[in-house]
Amino acid sequence: MTNLIQNEINVIQKKYLGVLETILKDFNAHNSNDYYHTLLSFWSTQHRAVDLYLSDISKIQKKTIYFFIGQRTLNIHEGNHYPFTAIGDYHFVDDNLPQLLLGALQEPENEKLVSLLKYTVEDYISIITEYNDYIKILPFTILLPDHDEEIFKHANQLLLQMFDPPISNFHEYKGKFQKLEDIESNIKKNCKHFFHFLSNGNDEDNLGIRFRNFIKYTGAVMQNTEVETLYQLLVREIYKALLILCNCEQFGVIPYIRFKPFLLNMLGLIQNHKLAYQITCAHIIYHTFPEEFKDMVFKDYFNLTKKEKLYINLDNLYQQHNSDRHVYIEEIKEECLIFYEKLRKAEAFSKL
Repeated sequence: MTNLIQNEINVIQKKYLGVLETILKDFNAHNSNDYYHTLLSFWSTQHRAVDLYLSDISKIQKKTIYFFIGQRTLNIHEGNHYPFTAIGDYHFVDDNLPQLLLGALQEPENEKLVSLLKYTVEDYISIITEYNDYIKILPFTILLPDHDEEIFKHANQLLLQMFDPPISNFHEYKGKFQKLEDIESNIKKNCKHFFHFLSNGNDEDNLGIRFRNFIKYTGAVMQNTEVETLYQLLVREIYKALLILCNCEQFGVIPYIRFKPFLLNMLGLIQNHKLAYQITCAHIIYHTFPEEFKDMVFKDYFNLTKKEKLYINLDNLYQQHNSDRHVYIEEIKEECLIFYEKLRKAEAFSKL
């Protein structure tokens, strides 16, 4: 069964490469609707094969899967496949093109979005043609349900409980808060990170400035007041995180998260302590990874990561602290530094 599924996935990758090359050849943002339905149709026919493949790896082979989920592009040209593959047995990139194409449908003249679309297609082509033995592109978020009412209700409840004192419903929220500054002073201290996805990396600005910069940066259209729009944005982010986590649990995969505010949101929602630890380890590797290693021949680098067994060392660290349910950031960083020093002493690195 395993070989049959693996062969089927390899065929799917080659077919998808053909789809991507066709899109790139005559790329036109005004054709986004056609591209979107082409991708949706392609992946919908592969849905069962992908499900079987992921289940086989995680539940039968008991292997560790890292999935680059809910983000724009891995960015092969900047060498981000190096830290991505440092730990874990299998590595997949969530196909984010359909989501980008939906954005282009609304704004076909948005040069920044069109440029990102083309860059993402090129990045996916690089992954399949150069690194498909190590990384595969699969659908994840586009095969999630369009709407899960129970999860959506839970997201609303979680948000309302983040205030001090807690708020009963959206109507009470609108009545209590007239401006964004009122909201910021009523957020529970341990919940403030849920509002940081608006920051674009600058947490020093107040909530009002972060919110308005976010709207400007994303080009989002406000159909309601700032207070109402903020609520809708936050519920959407919490809902998306919950939906991703539910499906990660179902398929036994670990979301690979680079953006710190989204990581904090995820960690605030996760009940599976080991999953929280695994996500944190990958995040730390990405942010501490030395640029110098990206000059190594990737095959040599990948083989070294398996030889030095960073993942096993990190797993042993988790087992040491499993009983106290804490994630020890500094100890994870220390293990990473030891791993980096081992790479520097390797023959493949000395040849650079």
